[in-house]
Amino acid sequence: MNKITAIITLLACCIFSACDKMDDNYAQYIKDGETVYSPKALNLTAYAGYNRIQLSWSMTSIVNVSHCVIVPNTDNYQPLTVENLKDTMNCIFDGLAQGNYGFNVYSVDKSGNKSVINTVTANSYGDEYVETLKVSTIKNMVFNGDLLHFNVNGEYKNMIGYRLEYTKNDDTNVKAFFNKLTTNHVLEIKKGSKVKISSAYIPEENAIDTVYTKADVYMADEFYLDKSNFNLVGLPGDIPRFDPSVPDNEKDWYSAWDNDNTSKKVFLHKNNPKPAFITLDLGVETILTRYDVVGFSWKYITPRKYQLWGIGNIDDINNAATTTDIHDISSLSTEDQKDAEKVAAKKAKNFEAWKTEAANKGWRLLIDNNRDLVDATGYSETITEESPIKYVRIVFIDNFHNTNPDIGINEITFKGKIPTE
Repeated sequence: MNKITAIITLLACCIFSACDKMDDNYAQYIKDGETVYSPKALNLTAYAGYNRIQLSWSMTSIVNVSHCVIVPNTDNYQPLTVENLKDTMNCIFDGLAQGNYGFNVYSVDKSGNKSVINTVTANSYGDEYVETLKVSTIKNMVFNGDLLHFNVNGEYKNMIGYRLEYTKNDDTNVKAFFNKLTTNHVLEIKKGSKVKISSAYIPEENAIDTVYTKADVYMADEFYLDKSNFNLVGLPGDIPRFDPSVPDNEKDWYSAWDNDNTSKKVFLHKNNPKPAFITLDLGVETILTRYDVVGFSWKYITPRKYQLWGIGNIDDINNAATTTDIHDISSLSTEDQKDAEKVAAKKAKNFEAWKTEAANKGWRLLIDNNRDLVDATGYSETITEESPIKYVRIVFIDNFHNTNPDIGINEITFKGKIPTE
């Protein structure tokens, strides 16, 4: 029993001796007192921006904290002291060139003790980034009455929408933002004014700024011509408004511009020789940009080969009338008039003479087309002539059918833009 007691006593002495030595080792590091740390900045987050970065962090307690210090890794900023402390704090660094930046954040308590440093990095985006961004495009811009119809195309990575800037009829300037899913527009916009579009991007998730591209500018000057103003002129050589050779419900040429695309409409009977002409007063002088045709219900008699001529506003349109008779074959002998090839050659020569006369009288050739069969149901032609046009002559030459020479039209439409001053 005495041996056991002695052993226990000896072990206890060894343990106490070892503890004394551990205390001696620890004491050398805290001879000036124990190290005290201020509360650390928690949940430190940096948010990207346009030439700026925002920092956000929280504190477990601010009771004994004097201030926080932010040390950016850029020479443009000295360490920033934040004294107005809250449980959650935000700080923005402005004027940062495009690049990646790091920030060290720590707090200092009222006794001067510092916290452990917390570090975060973030991107600042600038003009270099903006230059890489694509702008959505405006398509099919055209007025129908006082309302402008158009589409916006183009959706790109990180794009959230786009901004339109335009002027209303009362000269009110409008800035409107639309999300990227909005593609079709019908807006009241002043004719002849500018429409600006710039696309909006969020550079990265949770960025604090929306970045806009430079604006592309479009002129709101293109419109569908009002067909209620269309009138047949009836120059010498033109086919009549009412063709007695066809049924009553298919012989009025005014039905070819009545905004109804569903009915059979008008056709030119085979008894009328081709080329055949109609002359149309559009009711307004404009720069024509497009000619649309909806084909006849029986598509094979839709005009295949045709020409469109135009002339501006003149005092008397009859002064622009042509006298060349394309169908005059009287110079041929009686025998040659029975020869189809010689008759066709003579009419072709007459047609060339007619075109020369028309050009000399001020008519401009706007379209000269020979359509493919796939377009028999209708077609749209671009007009590039920049001179203002008020009167047009449509020259029907041929259809899509091999043997039936009838020519029919369901609906015609013109689009134009406002002439510049």
